[in-house]
Amino acid sequence: MTIDEILSRLQGVKKIAGGWQSLCPAHDDKNASLSISEGDDGKILLHCHAGCINEAIVAAINLKMTDLFVPKAKPELVETYDYTDTEDKLLYQICRFSPKDFRQRRPDPEHPDKWLWNMNGIDRVLYRLPDIVAAKALNRVVFVVEGEKDASAIKGLGLCATTAPGGAGKWLPQYTKSLIGAIVYIIPDKDKPGREYASQVATALNGKAKLIKIVELPDRNGHKVKDAYDYFITNSGTIEELREIASKTPYWKPEESKPESVEEFYYDKNQKEYLLRNKREVWLALTEAQFKKELARRGFRTRTERGENVSEADEFIMDLRDTQDVDYVGPLAGYPTGIYEILGNRILVTKQPSIIEPAAGKWETIDAVISGLLFDEKHDQRDYLFGWLKIAYDSVRSKHYRPGQALALCGPHNCGKSLIQQIITVILGGRSAKPYDYMVDSTNFNSEMFKAEHLCIEDEAASTDIRARRAFGAQIKQITACDTQRCHKKHCEAITLSPFWRLSISINDEPENLMVLPPIDNSIEDKLIILRSTSFPMPMPSETSEERAAFWAQLMAEVPAFLDYLVNWNIPQKLRSQRYGVTHWHHPDLLSEIDSFAPEYRLLTIIDRVLFGGELSLTWTGSAEDLQIKLTADNDYSYDARKLLSWSNAAGTYLGRLAKKHPGRFSLTRTQTSRSWTIEPPREETDNSPNAV
Repeated sequence: MTIDEILSRLQGVKKIAGGWQSLCPAHDDKNASLSISEGDDGKILLHCHAGCINEAIVAAINLKMTDLFVPKAKPELVETYDYTDTEDKLLYQICRFSPKDFRQRRPDPEHPDKWLWNMNGIDRVLYRLPDIVAAKALNRVVFVVEGEKDASAIKGLGLCATTAPGGAGKWLPQYTKSLIGAIVYIIPDKDKPGREYASQVATALNGKAKLIKIVELPDRNGHKVKDAYDYFITNSGTIEELREIASKTPYWKPEESKPESVEEFYYDKNQKEYLLRNKREVWLALTEAQFKKELARRGFRTRTERGENVSEADEFIMDLRDTQDVDYVGPLAGYPTGIYEILGNRILVTKQPSIIEPAAGKWETIDAVISGLLFDEKHDQRDYLFGWLKIAYDSVRSKHYRPGQALALCGPHNCGKSLIQQIITVILGGRSAKPYDYMVDSTNFNSEMFKAEHLCIEDEAASTDIRARRAFGAQIKQITACDTQRCHKKHCEAITLSPFWRLSISINDEPENLMVLPPIDNSIEDKLIILRSTSFPMPMPSETSEERAAFWAQLMAEVPAFLDYLVNWNIPQKLRSQRYGVTHWHHPDLLSEIDSFAPEYRLLTIIDRVLFGGELSLTWTGSAEDLQIKLTADNDYSYDARKLLSWSNAAGTYLGRLAKKHPGRFSLTRTQTSRSWTIEPPREETDNSPNAV
């Protein structure tokens, strides 16, 4: 509805600056409080200064809200373009409307005089398909343009021209099939999408068409030319000009190295480096200057042309940074090469583990090494090692990751512990890392650990500081029990990843070396397998470098057979664990020695000296606080007790641990108001604590 029609329905209309004013029909108006105006789009705008809503105003003059809008002009069909098969049978039409719009329709098979405005079941074909067939037969050029108007303009010159429905849209395989063996000249629209489309068509026709040219029409007589219609119809171009332009255009050749998209490259936003694979499929990290040279080598323009703000290479680089950025680059324990999304982070794994496949055979040398190293008259330790290795190998090989305990090998110097660790490294993919400094809080950075499946600790300098040992224990729990880990590289933000890890520890069995292990309590005991190692004669000579090389070569030759044994071996039922696959186990002698370093056993020594050091050894009863007061007041042990019980509730915590390990000596009685401990004196026949007096 027009503005005049609206105004005719109102009372007291007056022309004012910017519109009109009238009485509002939605209320008893005495002050001409309704403003009327026209928007830029022709919409009629109403505003009642008394607060009436537009719906009420419109209803009061018997109109609808839609009457305030300018009615859309009915589309008028101005031209149709027939798309036929090779026999010139009509398949569908592209219909051009005014205002400018395009729609597709096809004949109704049930009503020949009617149309169906959809393309259901219709294969799209090139425009003027019979002309293409004829041109191919006569070895004449087929011009590919963008749009039916352009094709008609060239057709008017007596030449063969075609287009895909929709112009510079997606080039379909059937279009290529229609142009097999043809001489094809592509005339692009003179803009970025047009040139990209021409390149897309040429690439699709490469190896299919007989010859290909991309012919760009120049401006004519000072007039800008944007397409074929513009050149030949608007600016009266001639066939002679087209022939001359085409003759000077070289035949198109594919730029083999020029990438079609950014998808084969990545951007490391932490290091600000660009990543690509060389011919050996090795990932390289390049600076921006180096990467731009690589793009230039592949055919990208590195300088801007007239009218461009950035060069082709710079635009490619910006697109790459926007879409192909990664949060982590490098090997990632357990992962094949490729791109992964891990907890919201995009990960580019550049190198994968080398997994050895099992093969039937003999593994006598490996068997001799393992049997000799783990020989024990009372305990068969081999099954624990086999079970630990089986679960680890099955996991990394199948990529179905499950956690595993830390494996500790404790024994004399130079007995073969490190040799077993080297074999473990090979079995798990060939990569190892040293995690000890991070695990005892000597460094905050741990990114090297994420590059290896095997975290390997070998005879590290033991720390007698209980804080370092407990920090080490906390890290063992984190590594063995958690699926995700925080990766922190220098100069980068830490991110959370999911590596596959197995931790092994080899230490000498002297007391000061065993102190590398954390105190064994309930929270960590199921996360450690502790095996005792012994010295034994190696199954092959290994004194000279040549002998050691031959020995190692023999071990490596037997690894596939050993893996075949592990894959087919079943873990005994009594050794199975639902969480880890194989249960934990601690050699009793080693466990006793490790326990002796625990602070609760140092407290036990002081208790036995202070409470039961006299001739009469009577049961002691009292609270943890009472015990602390008594021990710290003793003349001989005051200093040691104060140092040991320096933090809140230390006495209660240590008494709780002693009660679990020595329930016959320590017991707790609880009431609503108190907690009372009963401590029995040591008795040699029932007490097995290493420091009992």
